[in-house]
Amino acid sequence: MRLARVELAFGHTGSAFSHLRAAAGADLSPRAQASAAALEAAVALRISSKQAGAAVERLAGLLEHTGQRLAVALLPAEDAERVRAALDAAGYEHLFAGLEPPRLVLGVESGRLLTDREMHVLRSLTRSGSLPEIAAEQSVSVNTIKTQLKSIYRKLGASNREEAVAIALDRHLVAPEDGMGDV
Repeated sequence: MRLARVELAFGHTGSAFSHLRAAAGADLSPRAQASAAALEAAVALRISSKQAGAAVERLAGLLEHTGQRLAVALLPAEDAERVRAALDAAGYEHLFAGLEPPRLVLGVESGRLLTDREMHVLRSLTRSGSLPEIAAEQSVSVNTIKTQLKSIYRKLGASNREEAVAIALDRHLVAPEDGMGDV
């Protein structure tokens, strides 16, 4: 669970999900089950609204059964808020009624993880999907841009350009006025 939590904090949803799948068959304590369910709900809420409903329901059932609340508090702050809002929306507002959300885990600012060069490539990506144009703009080879894109995808937890741009916009790493109208 620990590795999944770390990957989620760094925005690597795919890696977080992989670590959760690896632990899925294990015989877990109630606390570990609640942690896994909270992490699964957080990942699902980030990447898939279809899976999110089932994950939130599973988490709610575990929280009601075990009385665990720490599992949600150990999520990165934004994810904890998102999971609590989803639980409230699903009719489980009583689970955290009267409890102030603790700030045990702070989110990692993705923009600080990206180098200046990667940020420049990301901004360029919002204006032009053309790797040769981006490479020419920075006076580097297309292969250099491809390498930087792979690093950006890994750091943002994205699997393609569109997802990287969407994540960057969501996290305010780039602004829509950086050229999104051209994409």
